Amino acid sequence: MVPDSVGGYGVYEEHAPNTFSPGEDIVLYVEPVGFSHEPVGATSQDNGTLYLMNFTADVVISDPEGKVLAGFEDLPISQIVSHHQNKEINLIITLSQSNPFPQGDYKLLYTIHDEPSGNTFELTKDVKISSENE
Repeated sequence: MVPDSVGGYGVYEEHAPNTFSPGEDIVLYVEPVGFSHEPVGATSQDNGTLYLMNFTADVVISDPEGKVLAGFEDLPISQIVSHHQNKEINLIITLSQSNPFPQGDYKLLYTIHDEPSGNTFELTKDVKISSENE
């Protein structure tokens, strides 16, 4: 997706194709389903229970043959406390190229952790770093 384009759940601009310039942020928009809610208390005696939705992510960067080049673990993605057990949320995961990746093809493996339940799911994205967006 295009950085800074999210306007809400389901409202974003897609970055197509998956070709990025050296140094450009690589942003993943995710709409998880079936996530959990952890009761965390009440704002007052009259307002009822608050619910925590908490997500972290691991990211593995590899070449097309699967050789791991870099990775990150337990990145905090989102902690939401709500009066409701929300059914729809969106997550934004930004991979910044503080040291620009060399030009070439990469596989990004994202493992998203639903912390309250301990459940995970994975997404794999193929990206290309090129001086010219194709």
